[in-house]
Amino acid sequence: MKQLFVLVVFLTLLLSGCLSQIAPVSEAATSWIGHPIAEREALVRDPNSYASRIGWRETLRRLDNGNAVYIEPVRKECLIYWEVNQQGIIVSYKLEGDRCY
Repeated sequence: MKQLFVLVVFLTLLLSGCLSQIAPVSEAATSWIGHPIAEREALVRDPNSYASRIGWRETLRRLDNGNAVYIEPVRKECLIYWEVNQQGIIVSYKLEGDRCY
C-alpha cells in the first residue's frame, strides 16, 4: 500500500511538472516574434515534427505590403500564419483552428 501511495505521489508530481512546461500556442508563438523565419522552417522540416509526420508542404504567400506569410501546422486543426518582413524576420502571427490552445 505504501508503494502505491509513493507511486501516485511521484506520478502526480511528474505530470504536474511536465504539464506546467507546455506553453499555450499563443504564448509560444509570441516568443518567436523578432526571430528569423529560417529557424521555424528548420523546425518544420525536422523529420520528427508534426508537419513532417503529416507530409506538410511548405507554404509561403506574398502580401501586398512586401511581407510574406509562412504557414505552419502545429497540430490537427491548428495553424500558425507567421508574417515575415523582407529581411526574413517574424513580425507577427495569427492562429487559426479549434485546437490552438
